[in-house]
Amino acid sequence: MIPGRLAIGPLPHEQQRSQFEQENIQAVLSLCAPQEGPIPEWIQIRQWQRCILPDSYCNKLISVEQITTAVEQLHQLILTSPPVYIHCIASIERSPLITLAYLCRHRGLEFWEALSYLQQVHRATRPTDTQIRVLQQYLRRGSDQA
Repeated sequence: MIPGRLAIGPLPHEQQRSQFEQENIQAVLSLCAPQEGPIPEWIQIRQWQRCILPDSYCNKLISVEQITTAVEQLHQLILTSPPVYIHCIASIERSPLITLAYLCRHRGLEFWEALSYLQQVHRATRPTDTQIRVLQQYLRRGSDQA
């Protein structure tokens, strides 16, 4: 995703073990609730954090505040313990959504530029229209404060 800084994917599984070692992953940001799946014991990292976000199957919508919290957690991990692996269950909605927000807020990309890039490097990216609308509210709040 961003070499040496950020990787994105699904809930880690045994088949990813060599990739984690090759990429020297130092931190994990999980966007899953504990009952969605544990972080495997084989992952040797400096930092592990959880920021539980709802997906489209949940009866609760993601909020601007939740996006803000997740993006800031991700940003701090990237500053202190890169490379960081961000994940949700399948890496289709939540982790791409937070990665999009991060690319816009902290890497200076425009929304459509970030979305195009993310879809090229992570083809599974498919946040819902509702999630995109909340993300755009988040991005507007940031530009209003600038």
